[in-house]
Amino acid sequence: MAAVLAIIKAMDDTVMDNLALGTTRWISEDKTSDLRGLVSQMGDVPVMAANLNFSTSRYDGLKVYETGLVKEGVGAGGSSIMAMAATGGRVTCRSLLDEIEKNYARLVSRR
Repeated sequence: MAAVLAIIKAMDDTVMDNLALGTTRWISEDKTSDLRGLVSQMGDVPVMAANLNFSTSRYDGLKVYETGLVKEGVGAGGSSIMAMAATGGRVTCRSLLDEIEKNYARLVSRR
């Protein structure tokens, strides 16, 4: 994410005031990472984190996110934040977990 900001800044630094970085709390709280430090090198870009929590999931494969072993990296934070903002809060961390569990169940049952 920070690398993308560096590319954007190099291409057109005038857009940096119109950007925010969206991630999940798993990434923003990762003690082995310095995402905020890296982002601050690009400028004053806000870093927002979706407070997703899979500790109450019915599936061990999702609960493992809470151990730090699994990392998201496909836009989960940004898309979660956008869904919450675009729906005025009708989409919540709980409703996202419900939908994620539905899709997870569908995927693991295909084995």
